[in-house]
Amino acid sequence: MNKVICNHIKIIHRDNVISIDDDNIILHPGKEFISLRLESPAIYTGQCLDTDAGVVFNETLSANIRYNQDAGFLNIPLIYYILRIYSDSGSFIMGLTDYPAVLTYSTDKIFADLTFKSSRPM
Repeated sequence: MNKVICNHIKIIHRDNVISIDDDNIILHPGKEFISLRLESPAIYTGQCLDTDAGVVFNETLSANIRYNQDAGFLNIPLIYYILRIYSDSGSFIMGLTDYPAVLTYSTDKIFADLTFKSSRPM
């Protein structure tokens, strides 16, 4: 499944999330999402795989952001996130508290290329 992603996404570290119920994310008091404005359309893929251990849903989101104050979270060595992704067909969540999206990135100090990967049983 591929989706057209809008010009922003929201992320939060999984430790700041109390629970996720369908499309509702309940945060710890005082915590809030980090809103990231995308420099170019993000690429999202999601697919189910039938493995020996059962059906697994794999998701990947690749995005490019400007390396500015909004990218300050990259200076903190945290890698487990929950994402709210806005697409042409509404918003959806990537990652769960038990199966968060894992962030890897590279930067040239002007832009940052972000990749979030998540894998969870179905």
